[in-house]
Amino acid sequence: MSAAQRNNGARQTRHQPTFNADNVLIIADDLLNLGLHEDALDALGEILNQKNAKYLDPKSVAPVVSRLITLSIQFKTSSVLNEGLKKLKHNYFNNADGLKVLSDLIQSYVNELSSYLEEQEARLGEIGSEDADENENVTPFSIMYAASKKVDATEGNASEEEHIGSFVTMVLERMHFLLNLTFNKSPLDAVYMQTCYRVFSIITKQKNKNQFRRFSDLLRGHINDLMYFHKGKVEKGNHKIAFTTDLNDAEVYQRLADFKYFMLRQAVKLSLWHEAYKVIEDIHNFAEISNSYRPKAIALASYYECVAKTFLAAGNHLMNAYALTKFFALYQTNPNATEEDFKKYASVNFLACLATSEFELPKSINDPSNSLYKMMGLNEKPNRQQLLESVLAENVYKYVSSDIKELYEVLNNFNVESISSLKNLLQTERIQTLFKSEEYKDYLIPLRDQFINKIFVAISSSQESISIADIFEAASLPKPFDLDNFDIFNALIQAAADDYIFFNLDEESETINFINDPYKLIYNPKASEEEEDEDDEDMEIVDDDDAADIVEDAEEEIINEVPELEEPQQQSIKRTSKVLTYFTEDFITSEQYAKGSYFDRVKLIREKIFASEKRDIENELKGIEIAKGMAKEYSAMKAQQKAENEALQREIRRQQEKEAKENLKKEEAERKEEEKKKKEEIAMNEQILKDAIYKMNAKGLVIVDPKDLKKHTFEEISTMDMKASLKDDKEFEEKLPTIFSRADYLYRAQLEVEEPKLKESLEVMKKEQDARYEEVVRKLTEQAMERHTKAVALHDLLAPNFNDYLSMKNALIESRKEVFLKERQEKIDALKKKLFIEKVEALKKQEEQEAIERAAIEEAERKAKEQEEAKKQARERLLAAKEERRKLEEANRLEAERKLRALEEQEKAAKQQTAAPAKNEKPVLPPREPGQTDEDREKQLNEYFKSYKFSFKEKMEIKKAENLTALSKKK
Repeated sequence: MSAAQRNNGARQTRHQPTFNADNVLIIADDLLNLGLHEDALDALGEILNQKNAKYLDPKSVAPVVSRLITLSIQFKTSSVLNEGLKKLKHNYFNNADGLKVLSDLIQSYVNELSSYLEEQEARLGEIGSEDADENENVTPFSIMYAASKKVDATEGNASEEEHIGSFVTMVLERMHFLLNLTFNKSPLDAVYMQTCYRVFSIITKQKNKNQFRRFSDLLRGHINDLMYFHKGKVEKGNHKIAFTTDLNDAEVYQRLADFKYFMLRQAVKLSLWHEAYKVIEDIHNFAEISNSYRPKAIALASYYECVAKTFLAAGNHLMNAYALTKFFALYQTNPNATEEDFKKYASVNFLACLATSEFELPKSINDPSNSLYKMMGLNEKPNRQQLLESVLAENVYKYVSSDIKELYEVLNNFNVESISSLKNLLQTERIQTLFKSEEYKDYLIPLRDQFINKIFVAISSSQESISIADIFEAASLPKPFDLDNFDIFNALIQAAADDYIFFNLDEESETINFINDPYKLIYNPKASEEEEDEDDEDMEIVDDDDAADIVEDAEEEIINEVPELEEPQQQSIKRTSKVLTYFTEDFITSEQYAKGSYFDRVKLIREKIFASEKRDIENELKGIEIAKGMAKEYSAMKAQQKAENEALQREIRRQQEKEAKENLKKEEAERKEEEKKKKEEIAMNEQILKDAIYKMNAKGLVIVDPKDLKKHTFEEISTMDMKASLKDDKEFEEKLPTIFSRADYLYRAQLEVEEPKLKESLEVMKKEQDARYEEVVRKLTEQAMERHTKAVALHDLLAPNFNDYLSMKNALIESRKEVFLKERQEKIDALKKKLFIEKVEALKKQEEQEAIERAAIEEAERKAKEQEEAKKQARERLLAAKEERRKLEEANRLEAERKLRALEEQEKAAKQQTAAPAKNEKPVLPPREPGQTDEDREKQLNEYFKSYKFSFKEKMEIKKAENLTALSKKK
């Protein structure tokens, strides 16, 4: 066995080295007693950094790591522990037991950190400031003061240590490291989620918004990485790395989804609306991975409640109302909900629907808000009317407050006469008290804007002009809905900017003139003609210098001129007028357009514009697809031509390389043939010498190591074997008379002792056999007599009744014979008829079958002839190929016979060169050929024994050495 094989075997049988943690713990305790806590930590950490640490039993290392965790918390240092935990994870990366131990250690670490923080809170008696933002109290003076302090690092800063924020920061930093350590490892998933919950509980308790953002970004990156790995496995096949987190596992997916809902609740609790919106996006993206996960109703209700608060803070009242509608539908399934809860949430939901803007104009198909609607699981923007219908249902509307119902009745079908009713209702004490409560005060501003916009639209629909003082008076609402005149005028301008109304302001008379037909503002034949002329002029510009001058002049005009208030609206009208000229007749003849308000007409115009834009985009996309198809066909044609050229060049190169390889193969074959002859000659000589050594070693007279093959020659081995055999034969002949005489003596003595005992035992055996024979005969006689007695008794019993039995039998036969013969004849006739019918049908089927068979035989004969012709041609090809192979094999055989004769001649020459034995000298035993049977070997030995006068002892020794003594005994 080679050294490499021994080493390989040692590696395969490697056992875990023994490790005693008590010794390391004792050393660490001694260093701690001396006050060398850093050395104690290093001593514990060195165990994990050893080269053979990966071969240690994880359970034996656990006490060391547990002690290291305790000391690192006690002395507020984590570098040694962090390196140790990273090394431990690296060592047991693919070891399930090791990862289980690591999970238990990290769990204990998190529990100790939490306990440590609770102890510090109890000691200091505070729980963080309400504002708990680490950077809020940092000033330039405090930074300069901290930099100028000369305090020893080991002493620490007493003022900082006594503040709970430093301990919270230390704990959070360590948990940040643990989250990165336990990420994306399936045995560590449970402790990873436990750490996440613990971190956000601490952050929420301390109200630390910066840390919340930091850890949210960290966990978002972790989730995104998991989703990326999951997407890659789905696209490239389910190739799973050992012990990685698998999102296909329902338990893992549910843990992560539940934690996302928990994060959303904590973000809303801290009023971190941007973070809450990010979490909502994460939940939507995470839900797209699996369709099998269905959260519980209570979790969904909490989710929609948080979503509603987030959109309310963002000012998106439409999505706020939608989320509250979903929340209330889920909350109604709560068995523990009371009547008061239903009234509160139903009223809030109804008020949120009222706060959504009633005036919603169509938007472009590229509206950025479409992604928001998809995130909430909607295919399109929700409609305010649909939301109102859902809350007006009986199961919701019955819980709504009566004050809100009155407000809805006033706002529904609102007109100019309803303005006074609205103001009277808002002045009531019930409404004033209602909007002072925490549940409804967030909807005060959107409702106020809704009231004012409805007042503006109602006035513009009923009156063509109004003074500014009158419109200020009409839009002045009671507190807390009131606005000053400046804000009311800004609201009026904003309503015009949003296309709810359109007006012209006469500053001299302080009058507002409303225009209810936007089409007359947009459609201007002269303006369209001027635009066409301008377009023609633009098309005539072909000189780059002229185009550059025009662009510069336009830029200067834009920079130097100050646009008036109405200019942006005029520009938008000019942009849309060109589109409206294509369907003027539709607008003029449209009944919907003629009866609608200004807002309804603007809505209809926008729908027409966006429909036209959509058609243009679709046509453009079709043109792009056609161009892509043509480009693809052109590229395919070019690629085909290139591939054909490359294939032709490859074929030329392949032919050249093939010729070069054939020449090299011929040269290499000639060289290998020469080397093979030399190797065969050397191997044959070595094999002959090796067989001689093995045969000599088998005799046991002289032992030669086969590894020392090159140190000896065949003549030396034969000489050594012959001398040893002669010496052994001589010793055996000297001992043979003594051995024969001793064997003869022992044989005679054995006969004298055994003969009397054998005679005695023979007599005893004969007596026993006679006794057993007599006993068997006696038993057989008794059994035969017993059977005979029973048979005689039975005969005597049945003989008197035999005549009666015969007479009764004959009577029964005569009585039933006639009926039996009649029934048998009927059955025979029926059977004959049935057989005849079956025979006729069988003949018909046989004729049809014969016709089919004849057709099949003819077809088979035709196919057989074709196959015979094909076989004949194939046989001729095979015979030709066989003849070629035979000729080639014959040539190879002749070549092999020539080589064999040459080898035999060399062997004969080698044997003739060896010294011939003397006339009276014992000849050399020929070696046993490979594969030679025992019978052939025995015949060869008999021929060998005839060549020299061997003694009986010599013959037996040679046969014994050849393992042929058993064969001789069988014969």
